[in-house]
Amino acid sequence: MVSLTEEQAALLERADMRLATILGFQGTWGSGLGSLVLSTPEGEIKVPCDNGATVRALEAAFGDVIGDAHDVRGSGGHVGKQIIYSMDEMGLVLGGFTKADDQDEVDELLDRIEMYFANEDDEDGESVF
Repeated sequence: MVSLTEEQAALLERADMRLATILGFQGTWGSGLGSLVLSTPEGEIKVPCDNGATVRALEAAFGDVIGDAHDVRGSGGHVGKQIIYSMDEMGLVLGGFTKADDQDEVDELLDRIEMYFANEDDEDGESVF
């Protein structure tokens, strides 16, 4: 399990990102909308999302998510996994997520975020991501 210091969690928050553990997914095939159910330090939340796109992204990231009837497996490969997620630019629905299963990779992401904020006034416009 990945863990963050308070300083690291604050840095993620400054970048509009959060660390969470996936508890499940709620949605119906063809409905268009779903909810990614997450455990966060603040408690359990349901993050609204695009049903199909999120399910396909979960399948690609973790495997064993989509069942034979094109439904989401309740105990699929996504349940219990940690992610770093962000909301869309309006803050209404899931914007995206990345797996957070390796502390070294999360630390590297945090280093890049820190560099971004350290250089955000840099005139050359080069991305650190």
